[in-house]
Formats: sequence, C-alpha cells, structure tokens
Amino acid sequence: MSNIDAIREVALNSRAQAQSYLGQENWGRAFAHLTLCLKLEQSWQEELQEQLSDCLCSWGKQLEEESRYKDLLHCYQQALEIYPNNHEVLNNLGAHLFRMGHLEEAKSFFEKALAIKKDFLPAAHNIENLTSILVERWHFRMLNDNIRNESYREAILKKIRQGFSKVLDIGTGTSLLSLYAVQGGAKRVFACECSAAMIEIAKEVISDNNVESKIELIKKMSTDLSIPADIPSRVSLVVTETLDSGVFGENVLQTLIDAWDRLLLPQSRNLVSPRAGSRNGIVVPFGVKIYAAGVQCAAISRMNALEPSVWDALGLGLQGTRLAAAQNEAYNSEKLEYVAGGYTFITSPVAVLEVNFNDPQDLKKHLAGEHDKKMEVSCCDAGQIDAFVSWFVLLVDEDLQLSSEPGKKSCWEQAVFALTVPLELQSGQTVNIAVSSSHGLLKIQPDSQELTPEIMLTDRVAIEMLNDSTWTRSMQMVASSFKGKAGLKVLDLTPFPYLGLLLLKMGVCDKLRCSDRGMSLARKVAGDNCDLDDFNKADKLDCFDLIILYPCTPEGELDQETILYVSHLR
Repeated sequence: MSNIDAIREVALNSRAQAQSYLGQENWGRAFAHLTLCLKLEQSWQEELQEQLSDCLCSWGKQLEEESRYKDLLHCYQQALEIYPNNHEVLNNLGAHLFRMGHLEEAKSFFEKALAIKKDFLPAAHNIENLTSILVERWHFRMLNDNIRNESYREAILKKIRQGFSKVLDIGTGTSLLSLYAVQGGAKRVFACECSAAMIEIAKEVISDNNVESKIELIKKMSTDLSIPADIPSRVSLVVTETLDSGVFGENVLQTLIDAWDRLLLPQSRNLVSPRAGSRNGIVVPFGVKIYAAGVQCAAISRMNALEPSVWDALGLGLQGTRLAAAQNEAYNSEKLEYVAGGYTFITSPVAVLEVNFNDPQDLKKHLAGEHDKKMEVSCCDAGQIDAFVSWFVLLVDEDLQLSSEPGKKSCWEQAVFALTVPLELQSGQTVNIAVSSSHGLLKIQPDSQELTPEIMLTDRVAIEMLNDSTWTRSMQMVASSFKGKAGLKVLDLTPFPYLGLLLLKMGVCDKLRCSDRGMSLARKVAGDNCDLDDFNKADKLDCFDLIILYPCTPEGELDQETILYVSHLR
C-alpha cells in the first residue's frame, strides 16, 4: 500500500469515527476525528465545513461550561487553521471571548465574521451588544446631566483653589472631571480607566482640548496603581463618580478605602481649610445619604411575581402556585417616573444609611457591615408593597448636593429591591426592614420574608411572559389547533415551555425537550410520568416535529442564545 493510500485509509477511518461520535453526541471525540480527516483529505473541506462548525459549537459550549478555556481556544485555533474564513467559527469564538470578558478580542472576531459575510446577523447583533457594553448607555445620560456636571466642576475648582492641586481622577471615562481639574489650575492630573474603549475616547477628548501635556492617562484600575511606577507620590485630591443607582455597585467603598490606604495624602481634619491641600488629602464627592421607601407598582410586580389566580388560569395544574422571579442580582434599576402605570409610596421615605467618603474608618465599617441595621418604617397609605426602592443625595462638597430621588432631573435611576411576596399593609402600620452595605453591596428587604412551599422560583423573563395575557391566550389557541394529534416530538426553547407543556398535558406531545432556563419549574408541572428532558440531552437534533422559539428579549432585542440554537438546528 502506498503512502497516499495509507493516508486516505486513515482519513476514511477518522471520518467514519467522527460520524459515529456525532451520533453519540460525543462532541470532543467527533471534533478530534473531523479535524484529523480534514487535514489528511483537504478535498473534503467544503463538504464537511458545516458539520465541523456545528460540532465545534456544541463542543465549545461544553468546554466553556467546564471552564476548560485553554482547550476551548486550542480547538478554535485548530478549526481556523482549516477554515480561516468561516464566519460562523469566527463569530462563535468571539462569543466565547465576550463571555470570558475579553471584549476587545471578541470585537475583532465579530468584525472579521461580518467582513466575510456582510449580512450575517448574529455577528452584527454581537457587535451591537458589545458596543453597548464598551460604551455603556448611562455614559450618555451622565454627560447630558448639566446640573451634575456643573456641580462637579464647581466643587473641583473650589478644592484646587484651596490647595488640593495634585489630582487623581478614578474611573475617568471621557476624562470630563480631569478637564475640570486642568481648568481649575491643578499642578498635576492623573486619570485612570480600565476600559480600553473609554481610554481611546478619553485620548481623543484630551487631544481635542490640547491638554495632553497636563493629563496623564493610565489604563489601569486605581487598585492596580502603584507609587512611584504609575504616579510619583500621593495625591491631594481624588475625584470620582463610580456610583450606580444602588451607590456601591461599582465598588466605590473598596476603591476609596484603597485610595486612602495607598494613593491619597492623610485625611484633612478641616475639609474647607485653604491651606489644607498642601499636606492633606480629600475626596470629591464628600459622601452620600441613602433613602428608601416601600412602593406599590403594578409594572414591577408583573416583572417579579405571578399571582396564584394568574397561574391557575394557565391550565397547567398545581393550583394555588405562586411564582416569583429568582433574584440573581441584589436590585434592578428603574426610572420610576417612566414606569408604565406609575407607582405609589406606601411607606414614608426614610434615611437608611450615610457614608462619609472622607473618613477611611467609616468606609471600612460600611464594607465590614458594622453599619448594617434593622429599622421600622411607617405606612403613609394603605396598599401593597411590591418593592422597596432607594435613592441617594450625593454630597458633592460642603455646599453642593445632587439627588437621584424619583422625579428629579438626574442621570441616576433608582435601585429597586423587588419582594418575592408583596406585603399587604394598612395606613399607620409599620414594617421592619433590614438595611446592609456589607461587602460593598446595598441590600434593603423586609426583616423576615421566608419562601413557603407554594412559592416557586423561576426566570424573570418567564414571569413577564406568563403575566402577558395576550401571549398566553395566543399559546392556548395554538395548542387547541393540535387537538386530535398525537405522538409529536416537541422542542420548546422559550424561557418557560408553556406551549410545550400544554401539548404534553393534552397528550398531543409524547416527548418534550426544553432549555434548562425553565427546566426546574417545568419538571414540577409535567410530573414524573411525562417524557420531559433538557434539550442538551436530546437524542438527535433533527428528531422534532415542532420547534417553539422566543427570539426576542423583553427589551425588544434579538435573543443571542436563541439565535445560536437556531443556527445549531438549521
């Protein structure tokens, strides 16, 4: 046998092995055999291109779930050696890098995919999402908030006049606060920023204002700065606006504690002394006061809870079930004045916490939870508390204040702490709440609210879907159109497989597969005697009579996970 014949025999054997492993959904072995046979027999490359891309998509997902990132990148490198211009492989690699936090690298692969296939929507959508993250939309609200900007400008100029003239701008973003410092006559201005995209924007802004020689831009987090490598010595003024709707979400406590420990001169005893800046340090803004109140809001309720009466109307059994959204984050953010249907204060607003950014010990106590408290709040109106909301008054300096209170013209939203179970209260009643800043995270919740057996947690998107009576009625109509049929195999990729479960209950469907997002609740609804399983464990990809999709997010954007599923199933 010649060498050519021997190589072809190995290639044929590897191709056969690959097909066998694909049938077993052993993606890793299938990928290894596919790459081997394609390297040995290049004439198969066009024929097997789609198969390799699909296999790598499944294998890559498994590797990512197992945190085998080195193996993941190596497999994509192998695939791109064979198919350097495969737009799907390039896009999928970008998606992995995106989820791993390598945003700039992800962007380059999305752009390569789109350059190869200009109408490839998944890559276009990924670039759109990535751009929104690289330059987050709140930047625009913040820059358009003239009251905020002028307050910061006045405070910075005032402190520089008082002698605090060596400045560090933490999280500079567009470098606006650094420009104010230069305008005020600061001797030295250092500006740090960890976002590569924002660094590029800041460079342009600094160049356009001809102050390159006055502002030193550093691509690092402040916690990674060192003296004298990055800045020659301690500074007298730190300016920052690393605040989110819940105050602490951008790690302002940890950031300022570190700044006081390593980067700032000792704190000034007199924050308004004209001569203090020559030997002491100060932070602008000075601090923050946090307020909270319980609100009734139908829109917030519909996003976070499903009442038993609504569940019972769905026709899925388990009467009296109450669904609640699993709270993966401590709070969500909303501009309450823009929420559909409005809101009502059920409790009187009350101050819950106060933080002094110019007192390192106070910052450390907040981070350690030493200021956590339980307090009693009074109801000013009868009604149902669907959530506690918080806002803050920012003490920019000794004179200037900014407020994120609902109804104020402010770039900040309010933090919304949705309740798993609403509280029914009468005017004059009191409710005990627990307030915490421990670990640099604001939490506000009823002092004790335990989950009872009839409360089941599920995905927030599923709650919003099931509260949409128009959508549920349309699913019921679709289900009724299948009456008289039987033996269907159904794949339901919606956040909660409502239509699939209806068909299962009707006996129309004898096998239902769904995504893992709604699996826990779906199992309880389906019961032990129904053939329900996770889509990832389905026997074959082409064995379904009906595929149900939910291709949009609640915000009206295309759902990337669904698009990947569709690509996988085509």
